[in-house]
Amino acid sequence: MKNHVLGTAQFGKKNYGISNFSKELKKEKKIQKILEQAWNWGIRTYDTAPGYGTEKLLGKFIKKKRIQKKIKIITKISNLKRNSSVVSQIKKSIKLSLKKLNINKIHCLLFHNQKDYLLISKEKNLLIKIKNEFNVENIGFSVYDVKVAKKILKIFPNVTLQFPYNVCNTTFDKLKKMNNIFFGRSIFLQGLLINKKIKKSNLKLEKSHKNFINFIKLRNINPLQLCLDHAFSNKKLDHIIYGVTSLNELKEIIHYKPKKFKDKKLERKIKSFFSRNNSDPRNWK
Repeated sequence: MKNHVLGTAQFGKKNYGISNFSKELKKEKKIQKILEQAWNWGIRTYDTAPGYGTEKLLGKFIKKKRIQKKIKIITKISNLKRNSSVVSQIKKSIKLSLKKLNINKIHCLLFHNQKDYLLISKEKNLLIKIKNEFNVENIGFSVYDVKVAKKILKIFPNVTLQFPYNVCNTTFDKLKKMNNIFFGRSIFLQGLLINKKIKKSNLKLEKSHKNFINFIKLRNINPLQLCLDHAFSNKKLDHIIYGVTSLNELKEIIHYKPKKFKDKKLERKIKSFFSRNNSDPRNWK
Protein backbone atom coordinates (compact mmCIF):
# COMPACT_ATOMS: atom_id res chain seq x y z
CA MET A 1 0.00 0.00 0.00
CA LYS A 2 1.56 3.25 -1.14
CA ASN A 3 2.25 5.69 1.72
CA HIS A 4 0.95 3.26 4.37
CA VAL A 5 3.30 2.39 7.24
CA LEU A 6 2.33 -0.03 10.00
CA GLY A 7 3.44 1.15 13.42
CA THR A 8 4.42 -1.47 16.00
CA ALA A 9 4.68 0.46 19.29
CA GLN A 10 1.38 -1.04 20.46
CA PHE A 11 2.82 -4.57 20.08
CA GLY A 12 5.59 -3.93 22.59
CA LYS A 13 5.86 -4.83 26.25
CA LYS A 14 4.91 -1.34 27.33
CA ASN A 15 1.19 -0.61 27.54
CA TYR A 16 1.22 1.83 24.63
CA GLY A 17 -1.87 3.85 23.70
CA ILE A 18 -4.54 5.48 25.82
CA SER A 19 -7.28 3.32 24.31
CA ASN A 20 -5.42 0.02 23.95
CA PHE A 21 -7.35 -2.46 26.11
CA SER A 22 -6.64 -5.43 23.85
CA LYS A 23 -5.33 -8.53 25.59
CA GLU A 24 -4.79 -10.07 22.17
CA LEU A 25 -1.78 -7.81 21.60
CA LYS A 26 -0.01 -9.55 24.45
CA LYS A 27 -0.07 -12.80 22.46
CA GLU A 28 2.75 -13.15 19.95
CA LYS A 29 0.72 -15.36 17.61
CA LYS A 30 -1.93 -12.65 17.27
CA ILE A 31 0.72 -10.02 16.58
CA GLN A 32 2.38 -12.19 13.94
CA LYS A 33 -1.02 -12.63 12.26
CA ILE A 34 -1.48 -8.87 12.07
CA LEU A 35 2.04 -8.38 10.67
CA GLU A 36 1.47 -11.08 8.05
CA GLN A 37 -1.98 -9.88 7.03
CA ALA A 38 -0.65 -6.35 6.65
CA TRP A 39 1.99 -7.75 4.30
CA ASN A 40 -0.60 -9.77 2.37
CA TRP A 41 -2.72 -6.63 1.97
CA GLY A 42 0.18 -4.72 0.47
CA ILE A 43 1.94 -2.92 3.32
CA ARG A 44 5.70 -2.98 2.79
CA THR A 45 6.95 -0.50 5.40
CA TYR A 46 6.99 -1.12 9.16
CA ASP A 47 7.96 1.31 11.92
CA THR A 48 9.77 0.14 15.05
CA ALA A 49 12.36 1.20 17.64
CA PRO A 50 14.58 -0.38 20.31
CA GLY A 51 12.42 1.35 22.92
CA TYR A 52 9.24 -0.31 21.63
CA GLY A 53 10.52 -3.81 22.30
CA THR A 54 9.22 -4.96 18.90
CA GLU A 55 12.37 -5.37 16.80
CA LYS A 56 12.68 -9.09 17.68
CA LEU A 57 9.02 -9.66 16.83
CA LEU A 58 9.53 -8.07 13.43
CA GLY A 59 12.77 -9.99 12.99
CA LYS A 60 10.98 -13.31 13.45
CA PHE A 61 8.35 -12.25 10.93
CA ILE A 62 10.97 -11.15 8.39
CA LYS A 63 12.96 -14.37 8.75
CA LYS A 64 9.89 -16.60 8.49
CA LYS A 65 8.61 -14.81 5.36
CA ARG A 66 12.12 -14.48 3.86
CA ILE A 67 11.44 -10.88 2.93
CA GLN A 68 14.74 -9.29 3.95
CA LYS A 69 15.19 -7.72 0.52
CA LYS A 70 11.58 -6.61 0.10
CA ILE A 71 10.56 -5.14 3.45
CA LYS A 72 11.24 -1.51 4.35
CA ILE A 73 12.09 -0.93 8.00
CA ILE A 74 12.04 2.34 9.92
CA THR A 75 13.87 2.07 13.21
CA LYS A 76 15.47 4.43 15.70
CA ILE A 77 18.76 5.17 17.40
CA SER A 78 18.37 4.80 21.15
CA ASN A 79 18.60 7.95 23.27
CA LEU A 80 22.20 9.12 23.43
CA LYS A 81 24.07 9.65 26.69
CA ARG A 82 26.17 12.76 27.04
CA ASN A 83 28.96 11.21 29.08
CA SER A 84 29.89 8.58 26.48
CA SER A 85 31.18 8.45 22.90
CA VAL A 86 28.31 9.50 20.63
CA VAL A 87 29.63 7.62 17.59
CA SER A 88 30.10 4.40 19.59
CA GLN A 89 26.56 4.62 20.96
CA ILE A 90 25.10 5.17 17.50
CA LYS A 91 26.99 2.23 15.98
CA LYS A 92 26.05 -0.06 18.87
CA SER A 93 22.36 0.83 18.53
CA ILE A 94 22.37 0.20 14.77
CA LYS A 95 24.20 -3.15 15.05
CA LEU A 96 21.76 -4.38 17.70
CA SER A 97 18.77 -3.35 15.56
CA LEU A 98 20.11 -5.07 12.45
CA LYS A 99 20.69 -8.26 14.44
CA LYS A 100 17.24 -8.27 16.07
CA LEU A 101 15.47 -7.44 12.81
CA ASN A 102 17.36 -10.03 10.72
CA ILE A 103 18.15 -7.46 8.04
CA ASN A 104 21.32 -5.99 6.52
CA LYS A 105 19.93 -2.63 5.42
CA ILE A 106 17.65 0.02 6.93
CA HIS A 107 15.13 1.97 4.87
CA CYS A 108 14.95 4.82 7.38
CA LEU A 109 17.01 5.42 10.52
CA LEU A 110 15.91 8.12 12.96
CA PHE A 111 17.34 9.57 16.15
CA HIS A 112 14.58 8.79 18.64
CA ASN A 113 15.34 11.69 20.96
CA GLN A 114 14.78 14.98 19.11
CA LYS A 115 17.33 16.76 21.33
CA ASP A 116 20.12 14.44 20.23
CA TYR A 117 20.69 16.72 17.24
CA LEU A 118 22.59 18.95 19.69
CA LEU A 119 25.14 16.19 20.31
CA ILE A 120 25.92 15.76 16.61
CA SER A 121 25.35 19.32 15.36
CA LYS A 122 29.06 19.91 14.80
CA GLU A 123 29.50 16.57 13.01
CA LYS A 124 27.72 17.46 9.78
CA ASN A 125 29.30 14.59 7.85
CA LEU A 126 28.40 12.00 10.50
CA LEU A 127 24.98 11.25 9.02
CA ILE A 128 26.51 10.56 5.61
CA LYS A 129 29.12 8.28 7.19
CA ILE A 130 26.40 6.33 9.01
CA LYS A 131 24.39 5.93 5.80
CA ASN A 132 27.37 4.60 3.91
CA GLU A 133 28.71 2.31 6.64
CA PHE A 134 25.42 0.65 7.55
CA ASN A 135 23.56 0.65 4.23
CA VAL A 136 20.96 3.17 5.41
CA GLU A 137 18.70 4.62 2.72
CA ASN A 138 17.29 7.60 4.65
CA ILE A 139 18.36 9.19 7.93
CA GLY A 140 16.87 11.82 10.19
CA PHE A 141 15.01 12.56 13.40
CA SER A 142 11.80 11.67 15.19
CA VAL A 143 10.47 14.95 16.58
CA TYR A 144 7.65 16.28 18.73
CA ASP A 145 8.14 20.05 18.49
CA VAL A 146 8.06 22.10 15.30
CA LYS A 147 10.57 24.59 16.77
CA VAL A 148 13.10 21.78 17.25
CA ALA A 149 12.37 20.50 13.74
CA LYS A 150 13.18 23.93 12.28
CA LYS A 151 16.48 24.04 14.18
CA ILE A 152 17.36 20.56 12.90
CA LEU A 153 16.63 21.53 9.29
CA LYS A 154 18.91 24.57 9.57
CA ILE A 155 21.82 22.28 10.43
CA PHE A 156 20.81 19.21 8.42
CA PRO A 157 18.59 20.57 5.60
CA ASN A 158 18.01 17.28 3.77
CA VAL A 159 17.17 14.90 6.60
CA THR A 160 14.03 12.82 6.99
CA LEU A 161 11.59 13.82 9.73
CA GLN A 162 8.89 11.87 11.52
CA PHE A 163 6.39 13.90 13.52
CA PRO A 164 2.86 13.82 15.01
CA TYR A 165 0.08 14.95 12.71
CA ASN A 166 -3.63 14.65 13.37
CA VAL A 167 -6.86 16.61 13.24
CA CYS A 168 -6.18 18.35 16.57
CA ASN A 169 -2.44 18.88 16.06
CA THR A 170 -1.36 20.47 12.78
CA THR A 171 1.59 22.51 14.07
CA PHE A 172 3.94 20.87 11.56
CA ASP A 173 2.06 22.53 8.70
CA LYS A 174 4.40 25.45 9.46
CA LEU A 175 7.39 23.40 8.37
CA LYS A 176 8.92 24.19 4.98
CA LYS A 177 9.74 21.15 2.91
CA MET A 178 12.75 21.02 0.61
CA ASN A 179 14.37 17.71 -0.35
CA ASN A 180 13.01 16.01 2.74
CA ILE A 181 10.90 12.96 3.39
CA PHE A 182 8.14 13.55 5.95
CA PHE A 183 6.47 10.75 7.92
CA GLY A 184 3.26 11.65 9.76
CA ARG A 185 2.60 9.62 12.89
CA SER A 186 0.00 9.53 15.69
CA ILE A 187 -2.82 10.24 13.25
CA PHE A 188 -5.26 8.66 15.71
CA LEU A 189 -3.49 10.29 18.68
CA GLN A 190 -2.64 6.89 20.18
CA GLY A 191 -6.26 5.81 19.70
CA LEU A 192 -7.78 8.77 21.54
CA LEU A 193 -9.58 10.05 18.42
CA ILE A 194 -11.13 6.78 17.27
CA ASN A 195 -12.27 5.06 20.45
CA LYS A 196 -15.24 5.72 22.73
CA LYS A 197 -13.41 4.43 25.80
CA ILE A 198 -10.01 5.54 27.05
CA LYS A 199 -7.89 4.60 30.03
CA LYS A 200 -8.24 6.71 33.14
CA SER A 201 -6.11 9.80 32.73
CA ASN A 202 -6.32 13.40 33.85
CA LEU A 203 -9.83 14.81 34.14
CA LYS A 204 -9.26 17.53 31.54
CA LEU A 205 -8.29 14.97 28.91
CA GLU A 206 -11.26 12.74 29.75
CA LYS A 207 -13.60 15.72 29.42
CA SER A 208 -12.03 16.78 26.11
CA HIS A 209 -12.38 13.26 24.77
CA LYS A 210 -16.03 13.00 25.86
CA ASN A 211 -16.92 16.32 24.22
CA PHE A 212 -15.20 15.27 21.00
CA ILE A 213 -16.94 11.88 20.88
CA ASN A 214 -20.35 13.47 21.52
CA PHE A 215 -19.71 16.08 18.82
CA ILE A 216 -18.85 13.61 16.04
CA LYS A 217 -21.65 11.26 17.11
CA LEU A 218 -24.25 14.01 16.74
CA ARG A 219 -22.95 14.77 13.25
CA ASN A 220 -22.70 11.12 12.24
CA ILE A 221 -18.95 11.41 11.54
CA ASN A 222 -16.88 8.21 11.43
CA PRO A 223 -13.80 9.12 13.53
CA LEU A 224 -11.45 6.66 11.85
CA GLN A 225 -12.39 7.89 8.38
CA LEU A 226 -12.10 11.49 9.55
CA CYS A 227 -8.52 10.90 10.76
CA LEU A 228 -7.54 9.07 7.57
CA ASP A 229 -9.07 11.74 5.32
CA HIS A 230 -7.26 14.45 7.26
CA ALA A 231 -3.83 12.79 7.24
CA PHE A 232 -3.80 11.53 3.65
CA SER A 233 -4.95 14.93 2.36
CA ASN A 234 -1.73 16.56 3.52
CA LYS A 235 0.50 16.82 0.44
CA LYS A 236 3.61 17.43 2.55
CA LEU A 237 3.39 13.98 4.10
CA ASP A 238 5.07 11.28 2.06
CA HIS A 239 4.03 8.43 4.36
CA ILE A 240 1.41 7.90 7.06
CA ILE A 241 2.22 5.75 10.10
CA TYR A 242 -0.59 4.18 12.09
CA GLY A 243 -0.98 1.46 14.68
CA VAL A 244 -3.80 -1.06 14.99
CA THR A 245 -5.14 -3.17 17.84
CA SER A 246 -6.90 -5.85 15.77
CA LEU A 247 -7.16 -7.42 12.33
CA ASN A 248 -10.59 -5.85 11.85
CA GLU A 249 -9.15 -2.38 12.51
CA LEU A 250 -6.35 -3.04 10.03
CA LYS A 251 -8.84 -4.26 7.42
CA GLU A 252 -11.03 -1.18 7.84
CA ILE A 253 -8.05 1.15 7.39
CA ILE A 254 -6.53 -0.61 4.40
CA HIS A 255 -9.78 -1.01 2.50
CA TYR A 256 -10.88 2.57 3.06
CA LYS A 257 -10.16 5.04 0.27
CA PRO A 258 -9.45 8.43 1.91
CA LYS A 259 -11.37 11.43 0.64
CA LYS A 260 -10.06 14.96 0.29
CA PHE A 261 -10.35 16.81 3.60
CA LYS A 262 -11.22 20.47 3.11
CA ASP A 263 -13.33 21.36 6.14
CA LYS A 264 -11.09 23.77 8.06
CA LYS A 265 -14.07 24.86 10.14
CA LEU A 266 -14.53 21.30 11.36
CA GLU A 267 -10.79 21.06 12.08
CA ARG A 268 -10.90 24.24 14.18
CA LYS A 269 -13.94 22.97 16.09
CA ILE A 270 -12.20 19.70 16.95
CA LYS A 271 -9.07 21.55 18.03
CA SER A 272 -11.20 23.63 20.38
CA PHE A 273 -11.98 20.50 22.41
CA PHE A 274 -8.32 19.82 23.06
CA SER A 275 -5.82 22.18 24.65
CA ARG A 276 -2.23 22.09 23.42
CA ASN A 277 -1.33 19.96 26.44
CA ASN A 278 -4.13 17.49 25.78
CA SER A 279 -3.07 16.95 22.18
CA ASP A 280 0.44 15.95 23.29
CA PRO A 281 0.75 12.43 24.81
CA ARG A 282 3.84 13.51 26.76
CA ASN A 283 1.49 15.47 29.03
CA TRP A 284 -1.04 12.71 29.69
CA LYS A 285 0.66 11.09 32.65
